Amino acid sequence: MVRTSATAKGASAGELREVPGPNSQHIVIGYGDHTATLLALCKIVGRAGRRATESMDDVEGAECAPERARAAAYANVRIAELIARHRIVGEGKAASLAIGMELVKDRGTKRPAPDETLMLAKECMKRGLLVLRLGYFGNHLNMMPSLDSSRAEMEFIFDTLEESLSETEREA
Repeated sequence: MVRTSATAKGASAGELREVPGPNSQHIVIGYGDHTATLLALCKIVGRAGRRATESMDDVEGAECAPERARAAAYANVRIAELIARHRIVGEGKAASLAIGMELVKDRGTKRPAPDETLMLAKECMKRGLLVLRLGYFGNHLNMMPSLDSSRAEMEFIFDTLEESLSETEREA
């Protein structure tokens, strides 16, 4: 079973319902999160993106790889700083420019923190940063900035995460 949180037309507040997903899996849909539209868009863009990146790699060759590596290295440094400063960040990593973080209530037990993750996603959105809240327990945040993101844009992402995490920890 695949579990994701998404807005379902006609679902009442707090209601969860299962709908058929790909390959006979089921997707749990709950009210109040705007991930469904984004996930559908990501699937469409992902398919087109695969074709585009394949052709982009042919055109740009190895020129783009060092930039992506530098951006991922910077992202991993900033994620390590977030882990050191915020108790609810259990793990995080960046590969190329796919950035992911897991939020937990306790690092020792790695108990998921879905409520805090939702609060963090909302805080990020207030500040202009859109993140995907994913995972079986709804405690993973994923971001995929553009491959040509500038250093200033990457700093905005992590500064916004820093501010949002601080606010989330205060409220939780």
